[in-house]
Amino acid sequence: MEYASGKREFKRGAFIGSISSAQTTNPIPLELRDALELDYLDKRVISPYEKRNQILLDYAGGLKPLEVPAKLSLDEAAGIFEVWKGVQAFGKKGFPYDEAFLAKYTESSGNARDFVRKGILSSMDA
Repeated sequence: MEYASGKREFKRGAFIGSISSAQTTNPIPLELRDALELDYLDKRVISPYEKRNQILLDYAGGLKPLEVPAKLSLDEAAGIFEVWKGVQAFGKKGFPYDEAFLAKYTESSGNARDFVRKGILSSMDA
């Protein structure tokens, strides 16, 4: 938590973490919810008078939210496709790269994981 909160720093590099509200057995702690302004993720109504752990509040104070878009833009997807194409991960001579790119981008609806895993990587045999 010291690295995540910014109390300690790496000489080189950064710390990136993610949280999810999908697992309901361990809800997002109030301190994180407050620090990252994640009220919209939680269906619970929380009173401002509910106790919060001061130590966790101190650590959470240095966290910065990083918004991740729901889907890749066409330019971002093209960049990923070019990287994989550049290392010759798929395709043979005469492979229709433009058609494959548009097909895989459309199939994935811009979802980054699906674009790479179910799109590009599934084309490696082509």
